[in-house]
Amino acid sequence: DKCQMLDVGCGEGILHDFVKDRADFYEGVDCAGAAIQSCLTRLTQNGNTAFHVATFDQFNPGRKYDVIVFNEILYYMSARDAMKTMDTARSFLKDEKSMIVVSMNSNPRSPWIYRKIESAYKACQSIRVQNTHTGSFWTIKTFAGLG
Repeated sequence: DKCQMLDVGCGEGILHDFVKDRADFYEGVDCAGAAIQSCLTRLTQNGNTAFHVATFDQFNPGRKYDVIVFNEILYYMSARDAMKTMDTARSFLKDEKSMIVVSMNSNPRSPWIYRKIESAYKACQSIRVQNTHTGSFWTIKTFAGLG
């Protein structure tokens, strides 16, 4: 089955390129107007894709999602704001089969933010991915929806 996906901090819509054939609906939100403008210029707007200039706490979706992705943004927040963001995201999920995906790179704040999140939410899966060209790595964790 295809899914309804929200990409928070979508930037120029790179994730969209990877999931466009797997999502019934992809919605990207980013506080950077230039990034969203790039999305609007580069990507076809149709009934199953939308982009918005907003911070996550300003964003008011008109739907529920199967997957919400936070890629490279939570370590810019305080621990309290990251937890508030996770709580809000959870309220935007469809059901117990839905998930939140968090990806953070080797930023020194990443382990601390993950510990804070995992004090309230149980990670269902965790993987570490490395870019073999640059040596950079990311830790990606999934968190269950409403269950």
